[in-house]
Amino acid sequence: MSFLVIEGLTKAFGSHTAVAGLDLVVERGEFMALLGPSGCGKTTTLQMIAGFVAPDRGAIALEGQDLTRVKPNRRGLGLVFQSYALFPHMTAAGNVAFGLEMQRINRAERERRVAEMLALVGLGAFADRFPRQLSGGQQQRVALARALAIRPRVLLLDEPLSNLDAKLREEMQIELRHILRGLGTTSILVTHDQAEAMALSDRISVMNAGRIEQVGTPTNVYEHPATPFVAGFLGKTNLIEVDVLADGAGSAAVIGDARWLLAARVAPGKASATIRPEKIGFVLDGADAGLAGTVRARVPGRALALPGRHAGRRPHCHSPERRRHGAGRGGAGAAHLAGRRHDHRTDGMMRAYSFTCRHPEAPARSAGLEGWKLAPAAILRGSLRSRLRMTASVWRVP
Repeated sequence: MSFLVIEGLTKAFGSHTAVAGLDLVVERGEFMALLGPSGCGKTTTLQMIAGFVAPDRGAIALEGQDLTRVKPNRRGLGLVFQSYALFPHMTAAGNVAFGLEMQRINRAERERRVAEMLALVGLGAFADRFPRQLSGGQQQRVALARALAIRPRVLLLDEPLSNLDAKLREEMQIELRHILRGLGTTSILVTHDQAEAMALSDRISVMNAGRIEQVGTPTNVYEHPATPFVAGFLGKTNLIEVDVLADGAGSAAVIGDARWLLAARVAPGKASATIRPEKIGFVLDGADAGLAGTVRARVPGRALALPGRHAGRRPHCHSPERRRHGAGRGGAGAAHLAGRRHDHRTDGMMRAYSFTCRHPEAPARSAGLEGWKLAPAAILRGSLRSRLRMTASVWRVP
């Protein structure tokens, strides 16, 4: 029997449907992340699991027990809030002990568990401090210790690291994962931070407009997105239109003058393909494999390392646009495939500059990239004509 089962969960606020027929299964000891943009229904889903919001339809079963009519304090769940929600008039030990007092745990056992939880989160020496005397990271640990002290059947985490600075957030991700792994606590994390979901979870549920678009391991969801939304939301990608052909040998995606066999059979017709930037490789013009095209790129913090006798030399660059408008900073890229421009961002900023880059000894028709590598150095600015070798996921256009 599955540990936590959610079936057909639906919630509407007036004319707006926040969660629409959501189905989800979480196994015992699993760390599940609900990942999605603001307004996708992930926090509403968490609140319905906790019992703070009543669903309009659907069922929530924990170890076979229907929770939909069970009061929040009777569900045996722990919750870590985004704002920590610590009692300012209580010490760290008092905050951790609060849930145990509500459960009427005897004093000796209560003190033992408080000491155990504070030691677990590395705050054994801070038991007598008040929240105002603790840093943001320490307050977050107290909130976690309080939630774990009651030994919850499921721990619910509502963006618990969003109030921390970037460096501390990364450190707490590692620590949180280590603690929950050690305890074997079943956990559900709500977040819009892709890196956080990828780092912490065993599986990710990507939500959009009140529905789950895909559930899978972080690697599977990233490498094999089920929909264009998942591909675009999780990481950077190039989304392009392709034609799918099918014959006795299987299905193939046709992009421009190139054809790629697909691992699975796909119905013929128009489709969309996603190509991750790191899946694009370069071969010389005239090679059998690949797609003819032009790549325009400015790669921050990278330079082209030339092979053989060209080692250590810089390619020559020319740009009419640069003379008129200046080179600027930042970076952007565009792959020109079959006469269409498909943009991808490299650092969140787009530029319209067009560069032509050639080594003085390279053939005038092309800047061949066979054996060339990107290495940490100065910025490379250039338009490199070559052929593209790509790995793509393909979906049928509805």
